[in-house]
Amino acid sequence: NAFAWRDGSIFINIGLLRYLENEAQLAYIMAHEIQHYQKEHALMQFKKKKDLESIFNRQSELDAFMEQMKYSRTHELEADAEGFELYSQSDYSLLEARKALEILKIVDSDFYTDSLNLLEVLSSETFKIDSSWLCNEEEVMDLADVGYSESGSGRGRDNQRENTNQGRTRNTVTDKYETAEDREETEEDSTIDDDDEEEDRYSTHPSLKKRLKELNELLAGKDTSSGAAYLVSEKRFNQVQQIVTFEVVHEYYKDADYFRSLYESLQLQKQYPQNEYLKEISCQSLFWIAYYFNLNSVNEIMDDYEKYADQEYGKFLCFFYYIEENDLIDMAVHFIRDAHKTYPANETIEIALARLLPLNRDSREAKNIYKDFSDNHPGSIYTNFSEAMKKKKKL
Repeated sequence: NAFAWRDGSIFINIGLLRYLENEAQLAYIMAHEIQHYQKEHALMQFKKKKDLESIFNRQSELDAFMEQMKYSRTHELEADAEGFELYSQSDYSLLEARKALEILKIVDSDFYTDSLNLLEVLSSETFKIDSSWLCNEEEVMDLADVGYSESGSGRGRDNQRENTNQGRTRNTVTDKYETAEDREETEEDSTIDDDDEEEDRYSTHPSLKKRLKELNELLAGKDTSSGAAYLVSEKRFNQVQQIVTFEVVHEYYKDADYFRSLYESLQLQKQYPQNEYLKEISCQSLFWIAYYFNLNSVNEIMDDYEKYADQEYGKFLCFFYYIEENDLIDMAVHFIRDAHKTYPANETIEIALARLLPLNRDSREAKNIYKDFSDNHPGSIYTNFSEAMKKKKKL
């Protein structure tokens, strides 16, 4: 998302920045937000809300809400059109304005379209993932039909696993997931139908079909054969994108979305295989996933599977649906222990290992870590925790 405040401040969320392809697309988003400010849309929205409240006794709450949404959609279309006129005065490529809107179609989808090789990224020197643990395409879709987000308290997965896993044999999966290039690309119908109009009524923004239709009409009279993707600095834009990509991983972890933070950190390690921070986040995320498995409360941190069944992230979640708790804890212990060997000075990875070991019935090694922790990491933020754990008779 992006938005402008009444004082002219413009904010662009890191999720949107990650998806934008170049500086020109960012410029169009900014031009759109500048028009919200120049046209005083925020102030007008506030006044409209007050007007609706003053006549509330003559309208239902739903009517007032729908009127407010309609008013907001008008402002969005105006910001699209006026923003495009402002943008077209620059030397940026006009076609990038349309691409910026088209990107909004996919910002709720998985950022990564390439498969994550779990056999490679979750196996360690001392623990290898069995290829039969992976989900094939049929199992991914079958699981989406059953789902696991509606289960009750506790782990609540066993009955659903029986229903979903009937007749499943753990054979080596040979089918390769289709790549982005394999998927057929179909041209979306640009006509506005009744469903689009109905969807619009409950939203602050018009449908993307409508917004693209109006922008295409503005493009029709323009020369789109020239224009640049970068005018300030391609290098700086790429630096910003690199930063926000790491920040997205951090935000998922901070929000206790441990499956997503693990998935994002593992995907990003393809590009940055030696990055210590990504390895640290992977270890922390794996610890918490194992922790919730052990509490039979993993549903508390799992996404609604159905939303991701046709994405790479859905295949990743499917793996964790089928894996047995003991296998998961074994895998996590070996994964984090290997990371600790690679980064012995990383206190966060060491604490994650110490906290995880008792789940694997290895409290003695955990005790040894806590015993030497203060000496190995003087001034650590985990010092008080490690001292408290060292004094515990039972971990």
